[in-house]
Amino acid sequence: MSRNIHMYISFALLVTIALAGCTGGSYNIKNGQIKALSDKMLGQYDSFSGSYYKSIRLEKGDYFSSKLTAVTKTGIISASVFDPAGDKILDIDDKNADRNMLVKNSGDYKILVRAEEHSGSFLLEWSISRD
Repeated sequence: MSRNIHMYISFALLVTIALAGCTGGSYNIKNGQIKALSDKMLGQYDSFSGSYYKSIRLEKGDYFSSKLTAVTKTGIISASVFDPAGDKILDIDDKNADRNMLVKNSGDYKILVRAEEHSGSFLLEWSISRD
């Protein structure tokens, strides 16, 4: 019986560690929440300051398209994409239309939303197409 409990705890820790690497950030939210799904991030709140990210796997030759839509009462919100080396390779804000890029190297990329005392909501959507 104790072996089964040990295996269950080990499995639960492994799943927790694996899922924790997918999203995260350093942020403060008042009266609201942020969610990350497979192809979007969305949030609605009275105030959001800081950053929130989701890691995604991209392959060389993928075509990555994204769009940020925000309702802003106060503050600033933007988004960026970082390559596996941690270099910013794409800026996304709510003033421009779709942002696109051709992926040059396979790896884990980070999609990051950053806000400064932003009040309102946002929807960051992306799609990945392969030839």
